Amino acid sequence: MGGAAAAGCAVGTNCGSPAVFTGSFGATTGLAGWRRIRTKGHRQAGPPMLLSAYFLNANGHSTRMIVIGRAYLSEREEIKKLIAEYHRSEGLRPNKERIAWAVRLQLRDTPGLLLVARDKDTIVGVALAVYSPSAELGRVMTVNDFFVSPDHRRKGVGRKLAKHLVEECKRMRIDEIGLEVLHENKIAAAFWNSVGFRPADRFLFRKKLEQATARNPTL
Repeated sequence: MGGAAAAGCAVGTNCGSPAVFTGSFGATTGLAGWRRIRTKGHRQAGPPMLLSAYFLNANGHSTRMIVIGRAYLSEREEIKKLIAEYHRSEGLRPNKERIAWAVRLQLRDTPGLLLVARDKDTIVGVALAVYSPSAELGRVMTVNDFFVSPDHRRKGVGRKLAKHLVEECKRMRIDEIGLEVLHENKIAAAFWNSVGFRPADRFLFRKKLEQATARNPTL
């Protein structure tokens, strides 16, 4: 089963070789009705919007509301910047063309997920997942990017974002969610364990290809 090593590194540090985590569950609704909708002047890709909100107590003084839901097309530039920040935090050089391509693809009418956590008008967390059918596993959603901005960590944002991801997948009748965590990233592994994911009983194999799509990811 595929995935992305970056998915787990978003929560912690110290990256090494990846392990695969999965979460399985049943659901009662389906992928039917996949469409674009308009909400408050924004165009959004996906089924009817599911929002979750909770109050974040900032240093015990003021209370702010964090809203989690699907990304709007108008937010793509802010999302790209946040993913680039995530890549830099992991010691990677952001590939702007590839980031733009991935974000653009998930904002289309495709059965994947691009979720964001919003603190007022600022996006402070992002989860990007892709859908793939499997004759063995059924409907699979693979988390490729998961990141919470540093000033919003250890405040429940990542946990709420992961919970919302699971709820969206249940609505889509996804059978399994997969992601990769690098073996040395103990913080990320502990996080995903704490929200119900468990290591998979599979080896992860990969072969990188030098071809046109490596130079032009939009192909």
